[in-house]
Amino acid sequence: MSGTTVEGGQENCNVCDCPPPGQNKNHLSHYGVISCFNCKAFFKYCQDKGFVAQDGQVKYKCKKKRPGSCNTHYQAKTKDKCKECRYLKCLAQGMHGSLILQGDQRKKFTRKHLHGFKKKVKAASPALMTTGSLQRMNQVIDAYQESLDEIFVDFAMMRQLFHCHFLQTDWIEENSKALLKMLQMHASNLSHMMSKLDFFSEVNVQDRVKLIEKNAHLYIHYIMAKYFTATEGISQLSWLFGSKAEELLGKYVLFKHEEPFFKILISDVEDLMDMQERSFFEANQWGHIIPLFKGKRLKIFSNCIEAIHHHFQYPQFFNGLLGYFTILTTDHWSYKDKNELADLPKIIGLHQQAKEMISLGWSAVRSDHKVVGFEQLQNLIETLQAMSIVCDPTSHLSESGLDQPITNDLCTTLENDWIASSNRIMKKTFREHQIDHKWIQTFILPGCHNKFDSIQSFLEQAMKLGKKRCEIILNRYGSNNNLHPNNFQQAIMFVHVICNSFQQIGGHINWIMGTDDLNLLNENHSALATLPNWQIYQTFNAMGAFVHKKREALKFQELIEELMTFVRIDEDVAHLFIMSILFKDETRRSPLQLQFEKVLVKKLAQYNQVFRVQSGDDALCKMKSLFLEYIKLSARVSMFHAENMSKN
Repeated sequence: MSGTTVEGGQENCNVCDCPPPGQNKNHLSHYGVISCFNCKAFFKYCQDKGFVAQDGQVKYKCKKKRPGSCNTHYQAKTKDKCKECRYLKCLAQGMHGSLILQGDQRKKFTRKHLHGFKKKVKAASPALMTTGSLQRMNQVIDAYQESLDEIFVDFAMMRQLFHCHFLQTDWIEENSKALLKMLQMHASNLSHMMSKLDFFSEVNVQDRVKLIEKNAHLYIHYIMAKYFTATEGISQLSWLFGSKAEELLGKYVLFKHEEPFFKILISDVEDLMDMQERSFFEANQWGHIIPLFKGKRLKIFSNCIEAIHHHFQYPQFFNGLLGYFTILTTDHWSYKDKNELADLPKIIGLHQQAKEMISLGWSAVRSDHKVVGFEQLQNLIETLQAMSIVCDPTSHLSESGLDQPITNDLCTTLENDWIASSNRIMKKTFREHQIDHKWIQTFILPGCHNKFDSIQSFLEQAMKLGKKRCEIILNRYGSNNNLHPNNFQQAIMFVHVICNSFQQIGGHINWIMGTDDLNLLNENHSALATLPNWQIYQTFNAMGAFVHKKREALKFQELIEELMTFVRIDEDVAHLFIMSILFKDETRRSPLQLQFEKVLVKKLAQYNQVFRVQSGDDALCKMKSLFLEYIKLSARVSMFHAENMSKN
């Protein structure tokens, strides 16, 4: 049985059925099958060590003597897990040992992967990134990878860290010391990477030393945050050891039998299946990171690592770019420290270029922009600096401004959960109060035949349904919320804008129906769902509203395009805006309207550069202004069209 699909279109592991490691994350294809890291490691170990002996006998026999019948579910008890059945499940799902890369092959694959990323960046942003800056970006990526390959790994420390990720073991003080030592090696690696960059060597030598000394700790805390918030043991290790994690794991499995240091019997393959993640509180139980009696510092630090986990979901191959960026940043420095730099203007220029590299790289790999990251690098630096401050026992929190919320212009986890809950309420209301197939046919006809004569009758019925839906949504937030006529009219106008944002009629229909399941349509309609969506301007134009109105036609097109920038960039933006309209009160600012606008401002702040504004507040003002202008222009166009129709 293949892996099941979970909410958001994410697919479970096809072997053990465990869900993806987190929100907005998916399992990857390993050796030809969508699988988790544990199953990937298990299969690789079986292939590397030889599951079938030279005499043709299977090394790990089925416990029930019925190969393929045992439970391979990830939640099965350890004692019930069968190695042969799990291996057979891997093969049955399509894993191929020939796809496993070794030694130089793996290095070549990593380089090929990075090369593919570079090509994506170049293709995605040819107009924004100059040849020179693209070359620098490639140099940073290559230099970081070379440094990882060259860095020395203390195998005693490595074994200590790998060992503590097995279920049979407790976290001990030596593990915490080994972790901190490994994190310090990341600072050494970063310094080594910077030494390979010709353009960094152009900076004054004393400035280079000062930048590394004052900023390397930021990158250490970034890796630390990623380590503590990774959701699988092997994933945590990969943040510490990079692409070497799997190679080192193999060496650990070999070494553990040779040395009695651990004083524990570990049963080969099951180790790889039962690796667990470790928390910050386990690592800090002796106060090596933050003193235990500093409750306020512990809370701030925990909030910081959760903020980085939630808001800055960069993949690991961004580590070089992020390390380069953190070394060059001086925004958190004092005025005195900045003035002591001999090449400050050059450093600021390199820092801006580093930010551009990350921004463009992010846009290349995440075209949907659903996850915060590329516009909020300053927030990342502030959060990492906050981690450094609370880890320093000599610092004074009252002077640092850390009483303020971390990443306060980003949505918190609770706020994002609240947004998701609100979206579910709207979609549920839409699904429970549905349009019929006759309406859908009326809907599809304009896209098929460019005939808009039936739209008017549809809109009249849609208004009745829309009003009913809005009233139900308001009631679900409390009986005192009554639907104001002006709010409803504006909400309907914005619904038209949202529907206009879809490229295909299927997306339009899905939104109206509150579902992503086109199977709800009959066969005739579902086959038409991929047709181009009909547009507001197209509708008005086909109905003759812009006859002899060329200037207004151009203005209308420009206005719609600007509004689309806001609506298409993030589905949460559109949802929050329409909800803020519904809860608007002409006499006072209602608490719910304020809450919707508060989180909307935070969402918009993620895309300040896209909207060409300085803040989320400015973005909201711009969005409101565009929408009001759209309402006025639509009213004039509709009035002109109505007058022409009455004359005829």
